[in-house]
Amino acid sequence: AIKEGHIKRMLAYSSVAQLGYVFMGIGLGTDIGIVAACFQILVHACTKPMLFSCASALSAGRHHNKKLHALRGAAYENKLAGVGFTVGALSMIGIPL
Repeated sequence: AIKEGHIKRMLAYSSVAQLGYVFMGIGLGTDIGIVAACFQILVHACTKPMLFSCASALSAGRHHNKKLHALRGAAYENKLAGVGFTVGALSMIGIPL
């Protein structure tokens, strides 16, 4: 996912990684593991659609170019989508917001 240059593909690949965390929690077989897996599913279900919609909004301002290098500076044009994407990305890496 790190080498991917297409924003939506990168987000899709990160979903696979997030599923790994869910299966790891379930695989522990403990109550806290199951609770953590359920919490991860909930956070992912809330955050990932926000990331996809913000990525679409940011790429719309760049003539629908979804390459990462083309999105440089797009948050200056669409501040709300930029803030939403930043909040979603920080949430996906575990920073509670």
